[in-house]
Amino acid sequence: MTLQEITNAYSNSPQVKYLIEQLTAGDDRRDYFLSGLIGSQDAFVTASVFKQTDLNHLFVLSDKEEAAYFQNNLKNLLQNKDVFFFPDSFRRPGDFGELNNNNVLLRTETVNRLSNSNSKAELAVTYPEALIEKVVKQEVLNEQTLRMRVNEKLDIDFMIDLLVGFEFERVDFVYEPGQFSLRGDIVDVFSFGNEFPYRVELFGEEIESIRTFDPLTQLSQKKIASVTIVPNIQTHFTNDKKTSVLEVFPPNTIIWFKDVQMLMDVFASCVEKAKKIQPDIKKSRIEHPNHPLLEGEAEEVFLSSADFLKGISRFRVVEFGRSSFFRAEEKIAFHSKPQPSFNKNFDLLISNLHQNADAGYTNLIFAENPKQIERFYSIFHDLQPKAAVTPSPSERVGERLLFSPVHIGIHQGFIDDDLKLCCYTDHQIFNRYHKYNLRQGFSRDKALL
Repeated sequence: MTLQEITNAYSNSPQVKYLIEQLTAGDDRRDYFLSGLIGSQDAFVTASVFKQTDLNHLFVLSDKEEAAYFQNNLKNLLQNKDVFFFPDSFRRPGDFGELNNNNVLLRTETVNRLSNSNSKAELAVTYPEALIEKVVKQEVLNEQTLRMRVNEKLDIDFMIDLLVGFEFERVDFVYEPGQFSLRGDIVDVFSFGNEFPYRVELFGEEIESIRTFDPLTQLSQKKIASVTIVPNIQTHFTNDKKTSVLEVFPPNTIIWFKDVQMLMDVFASCVEKAKKIQPDIKKSRIEHPNHPLLEGEAEEVFLSSADFLKGISRFRVVEFGRSSFFRAEEKIAFHSKPQPSFNKNFDLLISNLHQNADAGYTNLIFAENPKQIERFYSIFHDLQPKAAVTPSPSERVGERLLFSPVHIGIHQGFIDDDLKLCCYTDHQIFNRYHKYNLRQGFSRDKALL
């Protein structure tokens, strides 16, 4: 069974088809609650909804780790589609002592893409500590933006003045957001709105080409027709020019919540933490330049839970956690169980797979590394040769296929009793820790200087 066949099965499931019908019908705001989703099953459901709609989707998970795993699941299921991760601005969630430029870049990139998506559907994953921080208003950001296009003229002096006004640093070689360099007819700029910096090549006063490039190697990557350079949205703008992140998302955004009550609790605790640290931040202005807590009281700098709840009133909401916070007009039930624990007992695993097959279930084992699948074949062959013969159709004659491999990673396995799918992960079978993967920024010590 291929990944496409699995996603098709979810797309055609009664629950998903009904949810899509509701989300795409009319303009009235309604709330929905999906119950019974287990493990990584929520990613299969949400990916199927995304693929069949032209809506934007914002997924709010309980904490950063859960959000990171969910983002990885979606990214693996949707293959080539960008799934944006919207983090908080700091080194650690809820710790307001030190800003993280890479996190600011990810925040800016997400806001830019979702606020300018128009009819193009986009996805973003976030968590409470990221949502409590305000972002710059879209009309203000549009005024503070440098746009460059191939074959258009560029006034270098004007560009330098503008970048300095954006508080960009002029360096020999750029390696992190907020830097630019000039070398003859080549301008390198690392915007806060893109993963990689831009290299602009001039012919006289005209822009001849624009490319992205890798700051670690300084090698060019792909050509692009135009670029948008934006400043640090967290530090460049005063608090009166900021608003809730919900205000920059288009009205055709569906907001998915895992645990709204936890979000409310995190909002309250973050404000209390900010109140305690704010006096130290103000005393150490030199160590914390442009820190958001210098702009006003904590209650003004961060979003209140009341304002957040008011902000989501213009969106359609889907909850998919253990319980519903809102009075959902529609409740959609799924029937699932967690992946069993095998603790590397492969005799037990084989017995379980046979039981599943006898009950009419399809066994699937998810693994990013093909060698892990070969390892299963080898183990199964040693323990029960006839159950693991899968290399060619002729060798399968008279044999029952014990499992189908799926060459992607998901965080947690599950058994879907509605679709009769047993989705197991290799790392859970081998009792191995599974680490999420988030995009990392660049730093001076890694850059080729």
